[in-house]
Amino acid sequence: LINQNRVVTLHICSPWRMTTVQKMFLMFSRRVLVLWRMKRSTRLLKMKSLMKETVIQTQTEKLEIVKRKRRKRRKKKERKKGGKKIKENPWWSKF
Repeated sequence: LINQNRVVTLHICSPWRMTTVQKMFLMFSRRVLVLWRMKRSTRLLKMKSLMKETVIQTQTEKLEIVKRKRRKRRKKKERKKGGKKIKENPWWSKF
């Protein structure tokens, strides 16, 4: 108990002069601090992963928009050239 607390309690007072209640409180507070850090780090990791997901989503959306624009350009060029003639629909497409 004393050896574990020595690092934390150096600035408070020497562990030899502390009461058992104080030592217990210190241990408890240390555990809470560690748990809080762990929780915080997991929260930060979650936020980071969420950010990555949103970035990926926006990138794919932009890519889709770019592809759409390219298709439109191609169609316009084909129309200007007098491109493909529209064939009549085959008889089975009417059903």
